[in-house]
Amino acid sequence: MNKSKEKQYEDIVEQSIGVFSELETIVLSIKNNFIEEQRQDPRLTIEMVDKSLELLSSYLARFRGYQDRSKSEWSLEKDIDYVSQTIQSFFRKFDNPFLGSERWYQRIVQLQDQLSEQARELDSLIEE
Repeated sequence: MNKSKEKQYEDIVEQSIGVFSELETIVLSIKNNFIEEQRQDPRLTIEMVDKSLELLSSYLARFRGYQDRSKSEWSLEKDIDYVSQTIQSFFRKFDNPFLGSERWYQRIVQLQDQLSEQARELDSLIEE
């Protein structure tokens, strides 16, 4: 097994957990300051916030599970491909609902860009 590739995989999973954690913190802050956030963007609903929190919690749990490859029955390449697909599925489900939030929108976009880059890095590991 290529240790370098495995280390890169572990680093990307760790970075992804950091991104999902920060996104969760942002959405919790939006929830905790909901009245002010809704004043900035009247389209925002508590249901949108709760749905985003549920989604982020589920992805955090998944990615924490990906950290320990010893529990995986798959090859490293299959794990890499699966994690990349999981990141891509996140984008299909998390369509940044916080468009009107001047305070958070740009940071959320930056974090989404980081996840995109991590998915590309995973894809390049498969091609090696």
